[in-house]
Amino acid sequence: MRRLAFALVILAAMSGVAVFVSCKRSSNRKQHIELRKGPRNLTPGLSEELITVASRYRGQWVFIVEPPDNEEARDLAGLIAKALETGGWQVLGRVVSPEARQVKGVYCTYPTAKGKVADDLLSAFQQKALLIECEQSSDDGFRRLGKPVDFPAIILEVGLNP
Repeated sequence: MRRLAFALVILAAMSGVAVFVSCKRSSNRKQHIELRKGPRNLTPGLSEELITVASRYRGQWVFIVEPPDNEEARDLAGLIAKALETGGWQVLGRVVSPEARQVKGVYCTYPTAKGKVADDLLSAFQQKALLIECEQSSDDGFRRLGKPVDFPAIILEVGLNP
């Protein structure tokens, strides 16, 4: 029974992510840097830095969103997921969404309580010259029957290579 309830929460969360990704983004974005040219990849240094950040904040939940029909973005999303899982995060799902085509680089959305985690994640990507933008979500959770449900997951959208 508990497994069924957990599976239903995960399914509801993934549906919420899909809806959230399709919504218009607000304007309180954090800074970003220019991307170096060429295919994106996790260098050993970036992979280690992501593992370090994930280890510092063990037990975080993350959804990874990727565009359809883009092998480069899908490969990068897989490498990011592997690094975060190695550091102790739980990847709740990798969602394929056409809306991710609108993202250039990596786009991070986080709930208010995860601001420090998002700052460290942003810093890790920026140090290795990968384009990333982070934004605090306007809704700190998903809604169920009109009431907020505490589900503080970070959403990483791996978009197209600029």
